[in-house]
Amino acid sequence: METPTQTPTQTRMRALAVRRRPGVGELAGCLESIEVPIPEPGPKEVRVRVCACSINIDDQHLAERTMLGGLPIGPKPTEQRPYVPGADLAGVVEAVGGRVEGLAVGDAVFGIANPIRGKGAWAQYCCTQGRSLHRVPEGWSLVEAAACGLSSTVACAAIAGAGPIEGRTCVVVGASGGIGGLLTQILDAAGAEVVGVCSGRNAELVRALGARRVLDYTQGAFGDALVADGTEVAYVFDFVGGRDVEAQARRILPRSGRFVTIVGPERFVGETRLGWTRIARMLGYTLWRMLASRTRGPRYVFAGPLAPPWAEIERLVLEPEIRPTIDREVTFEVDAVAEAIRYVASHRARGKVVIRVADEPG
Repeated sequence: METPTQTPTQTRMRALAVRRRPGVGELAGCLESIEVPIPEPGPKEVRVRVCACSINIDDQHLAERTMLGGLPIGPKPTEQRPYVPGADLAGVVEAVGGRVEGLAVGDAVFGIANPIRGKGAWAQYCCTQGRSLHRVPEGWSLVEAAACGLSSTVACAAIAGAGPIEGRTCVVVGASGGIGGLLTQILDAAGAEVVGVCSGRNAELVRALGARRVLDYTQGAFGDALVADGTEVAYVFDFVGGRDVEAQARRILPRSGRFVTIVGPERFVGETRLGWTRIARMLGYTLWRMLASRTRGPRYVFAGPLAPPWAEIERLVLEPEIRPTIDREVTFEVDAVAEAIRYVASHRARGKVVIRVADEPG
């Protein structure tokens, strides 16, 4: 049975989109504000009136087709079929497909859109799978919720790649970023001793998120400091990438430890097109390390891209003491979002950058 639909008074909406494939680093300059029809949800989809969405570095990589170094993922934008980026969203349910359970018109929700299929979140309305949405926790703003969809998914996947957390020492490389900052809070709440690796300017923030110790990567390799004082480390979580990070992790991890990465052997993979040879080498190296480390540790774990069940996100993330870190909010205008894209691409954001699309419901 169809759930009642709250029909928008207008039939068209505003979205931020591109009409051609941007070159590497060119998304900000290609973005434009367009009007398109308000989408209708399929049987398993929900239409959300978007109040807030966020900017992830992967949004840029997907639009520029540099994801994982240049894999051919996502639609090709054209004049007739512009591409709307954006994975994270939060808003209010306006229509529910007939095969969706557990959500109703008027629910405040957050979650993940499907920009790979051209249904991105940088728009006034967005249709996405009902299973990709979750009710906003009591006490959370929609801006906070919009910063949590992709970050919570990846953070939970990283934890799933480790083992028992309580009482263990965990190193988080990239602890001041959107995902690393959220994971730092989750680990602290779970009883871990967290060592955060970030720049010195972000040390105070990372301590406030729950790190018992902060290492400034600009002052030397984190492995050197931990080897020098004999710190026993169980897990290293890597949100930066590069073989140098892995090498430092292997210096401090016991054979029973785990190196959990969401990036792999290429630092900030996605910032350039690697070409098929380098992509093949990167994927081959990752697979080899995952298999070889099963017999001779520490284990090498590539976390993702499969999303954990919402029950795990609810258990680990949706706790009263945990909140995503918001670096800044920007308006739903081309110039403001373009500047924010450049800022996120600089890797200097302290947490998430959120686009305010509409006022929160009263």
